Amino acid sequence: MPVTLSVGGSNTNLLSPTVQVVGYANVYQGGYVFAIDDTTPDTGSVGGKVAALEDAGGAPAPTKPWSTSNDNVTASASLTDGQANTTAMLAQYAGLELPANYAAGLCSLSTNGGVPGWYLPAICEMGHDQAVAGTGCGTAAAPLIENMQSNLVADGSVTGLPPSYWSSTQASMTQAWKQEFANGLASGTQALGSKAGDLTPVRCVRALTY
Repeated sequence: MPVTLSVGGSNTNLLSPTVQVVGYANVYQGGYVFAIDDTTPDTGSVGGKVAALEDAGGAPAPTKPWSTSNDNVTASASLTDGQANTTAMLAQYAGLELPANYAAGLCSLSTNGGVPGWYLPAICEMGHDQAVAGTGCGTAAAPLIENMQSNLVADGSVTGLPPSYWSSTQASMTQAWKQEFANGLASGTQALGSKAGDLTPVRCVRALTY
């Protein structure tokens, strides 16, 4: 909850800013905090990312293909930038496919928590490559970047997740990466899925606004 912190002195004005302290797994700006960026300017808030509180599309959560055809979305191969991947996919299918029919499009429609800006996360935003599947996302001990498996799922902060979710990271003309979360365990699994053939749940993320 926000608190008011009063700061002043005998020869200064009294300042009373509102302060809100957030940590991993806190619910903030519509989702669970899983990444924190404290390199932002001192005049502003921390940055970071949150994962949506529920799967995209409401309950029961619908499953979606990565795409409805095996198109080569050349700009969607980033391991770490799901926002860029999602933007590339939306551009690819603009005017050709309804956003509600594929994973990244479903995230673009989300207003989870009453806030916009949701996207389909890149594979390394979701987890690490403990089983050496070939993503390059690192290990539980040394993940490439802060991720949902390490900071939400491993300690049980978020439970009851289905076995796998789409990432926005394309692997080939016909395949994209999936994250298989391991509830309460240090490591999940990353695996390839058929972009047009597999129907898989979608969990969106967004960057904190500050």
